[in-house]
Amino acid sequence: MDGGRLRLALRHDDAGRVIRAELRSHRPVTACRVLVGKPVDKAVALVPLLFALCGRAQGAAAQAAVAAARGEGDVPDRARWAVLAEAVQEWLYPPLMGWSALSGMSETALMVQIRESTRAVMQNPDPINCEMLAAAVDALVSVDSDGQLVGPVASLWQRLCDLPFHEAPTRLLPVFAAADLLAAWPDQAEFCALPHWHGQAVEVGPLADYQHEPVVQEALHARGHGPLARFAARLCALRQAVQVLQGQAPLPLVSAVRCGDGCGLAVVQAARGPLAHRVTIGDDGLVADWQILAPTEWNFHPASPWVAALAGLSLPEAGQVAHWQAATLDPCVPCDVVPVAAKLKAAL
Repeated sequence: MDGGRLRLALRHDDAGRVIRAELRSHRPVTACRVLVGKPVDKAVALVPLLFALCGRAQGAAAQAAVAAARGEGDVPDRARWAVLAEAVQEWLYPPLMGWSALSGMSETALMVQIRESTRAVMQNPDPINCEMLAAAVDALVSVDSDGQLVGPVASLWQRLCDLPFHEAPTRLLPVFAAADLLAAWPDQAEFCALPHWHGQAVEVGPLADYQHEPVVQEALHARGHGPLARFAARLCALRQAVQVLQGQAPLPLVSAVRCGDGCGLAVVQAARGPLAHRVTIGDDGLVADWQILAPTEWNFHPASPWVAALAGLSLPEAGQVAHWQAATLDPCVPCDVVPVAAKLKAAL
C-alpha cells in the first residue's frame, strides 16, 4: 500500500527568511476502509500485510480491538513479544541507519546481529532468543568505565550535540490507555487525520514516555525539544527493552476497551508512539467500520509547535532544523521539506 507523503512548505520572503511553515499530510488515513465489508477474522489477518512499517504492532492492535468488540480476552503474549522486538529494531535503525545522510553512520556487525535477533524473537520469543537480543542491544547502548557512550551511538550523540540550538516547546503526551483515548476522542470524522488531546497538538513517542529520565532532562535543558532529547529517549527505551527481554520488567501493555455493541478500541505502544485501532463489527459479522490513528498524525499535526517555530529563521537554518526535526520524529512516510516563495502561494 502506498503510504503517501508529508510536505513541509517553508514560505519565505525575498530576503530568504521564513515567514511561516505549513505542514500538510498526503497520507491516506482512510486506507483501512478496504477492510470494511470483510469477514472480521480475514480483515485481522490482512492488517499486517497493509503496512510496510510496524506490521507487528498493527496486527496486535487489530487483534486487541476486535477482541474488545467481541468481549473477549487480551492478545497473546507472543504477539506482544513481537511488538517489542519490532520496536527495538525501529528505535535503532532510523537513528543509526535512516539518518545516515545526516549523520554518516554505517551498519556494524553488532547492528546486523541485533537485526537477526529481533527477527528470531518475532518468530519465537523463547528465553534463548530473548537473551541474545538483550545482550546485543545492551552492548550497543552500554557505557564505558567513565560512563560515556561508545561506538556508533557515541558518534551520533556527539553529532546531535553539535547541532545548533533550536527550541520549540511542545506538550509531551506519554503513553495512555485505550479508555483515556476514548474519553478524548471527539465525534469528528477528521480526528484520525488531525488528532489532538483535548484541543492541543501534542508529541507522542519515546520522548514523551521517557521525558522525566535524567539523561532526557539533561538533553532537553541543553538542546530543547529536538533531536538530542529524542535520541536520549530512544536509548532509555532500548535499556527498558533489555530489562523486559531479561525478565526484569513486564511486557508493554496492549490496552483495549469496548466502546459499545460490537465496537472495540485498542492502543498498542509501538516504536513511534501509541497506535490505535477502532473497529466496529456489524450484526452480520462483517467489518462495519475500521479507523486507525497512528503516531505520525500526532507528531506531524499542522499546528505542532515545532512547525510554527521555524518562522523567523533564515531559509538554510530552517531547512536544516526542519530536516532534523522530521528525521528524529521519525514519520512512517517520507517528509519533503520544500522552500516556497511567499508570493507564489496563490499559484500553489
